[in-house]
Amino acid sequence: MDLISIIVPVYNVEKYIHQCVDSIINQTYTNLEIILVDDGSPDNCGRICDEYAAKDSRIKVIHQANQGLSAARNAGVALSNAEWISFVDSDDIIHPQAIELMFSALKKEKADISTAHMTNFEDGNIPDSFYSKFSEKYTINEVNEEFLSEIFPDSRYHSACNRIINKKFLIEFPFEVGRYHEDSPVISKILYFSQRMVIVPYELYFYRNNQNSITRTNFTLKNLDLLWAWEQQIEFYKSIGFKKMQKILEFQYFFSAGKFYNNILESKDIDHTEAKKLKRYTFRKYFHILFCEQFPLNERLYCFEFFSVKTAMIFWVILGYVNKFKNKINADNAN
Repeated sequence: MDLISIIVPVYNVEKYIHQCVDSIINQTYTNLEIILVDDGSPDNCGRICDEYAAKDSRIKVIHQANQGLSAARNAGVALSNAEWISFVDSDDIIHPQAIELMFSALKKEKADISTAHMTNFEDGNIPDSFYSKFSEKYTINEVNEEFLSEIFPDSRYHSACNRIINKKFLIEFPFEVGRYHEDSPVISKILYFSQRMVIVPYELYFYRNNQNSITRTNFTLKNLDLLWAWEQQIEFYKSIGFKKMQKILEFQYFFSAGKFYNNILESKDIDHTEAKKLKRYTFRKYFHILFCEQFPLNERLYCFEFFSVKTAMIFWVILGYVNKFKNKINADNAN
């Protein structure tokens, strides 16, 4: 039975840590190395982690000064003795069969990465699927551009959690320290270089809607790291010639930048000149994507409306002239 490391970055989750760790130690797959990384947590999490390690020999604890989620994950990878790694965030839980089902499918198909479905839940309201018993079932997928564009909207693409990954990729592509949204630039590369991914079609990872999580706290300029994540992937897909994925990411950048533009203007704590800088950069670098017919016109207009209705109207007029010009060219070619 192969050893699998489960790495849990721990920070300020005293309320949830027991439920998280209990869901891991109760896995039906038992040959686990459970690495709890206390990332300088200011509450009692460090002590709780040590208590778990004293009870279960499979558990190791790292105590370090607070460096953020990426540094905690990287520290866990460095300590790991296993060829296979899975990540669980410390306020989430996993189905009792999660590791067994994902790893069994991965080994049978000789793949380097497997994943399952993720679902959200509120405190005290764990979904019924957590208590279901599942039979083995999976699909094997070649990782090409069509497949990536298909899974892009959901967690099978973006998240470092809800999957098992060959450690060699995590050594080659470590998480960027000090960044939010660090998952998807790493996972996009791992997916591409793994070439094949196994998908188990069950909800095996349960993401808690925690109001204190990175993505749900008040807006700050650190939220702009999402744009950094999009740009990392744009450059990667450009380098390997995946033009469809490049366009999808460019559109995501423009859409997200528009929302952030308004967040900055609504903030009392951020200099509003930051909004102007963001708008100038976005229009200079990604304006062309809004003329891409790969995306519905209403979605392209919606992006512009974030920046102002006036801007959207200007875009509408420009698009009208562009379409007239294209129609004329097509008519001339037909004649």
